[in-house]
Amino acid sequence: MDLPTPTKPIKRQRGTPNIDRTISSPCISLCLLDETDTFCIGCNRTVDELRDWCIMDAEQKIKVLEDIEGRKSKT
Repeated sequence: MDLPTPTKPIKRQRGTPNIDRTISSPCISLCLLDETDTFCIGCNRTVDELRDWCIMDAEQKIKVLEDIEGRKSKT
């Protein structure tokens, strides 16, 4: 399986208008990384996606949700 390349954290100032607060986190409170320390076994997000979720805009969150669905279909 190809592992995602880690990315630099998204840098945004507090109060940035592009931060989305309407799309709920896919977290299901089963927070544990897989054996490669790459994906959360609960929500299938990468460490980078977990870290940056709260400062992503809507477009970025939608992309993450689509990526999660793709990961689920591969398992």
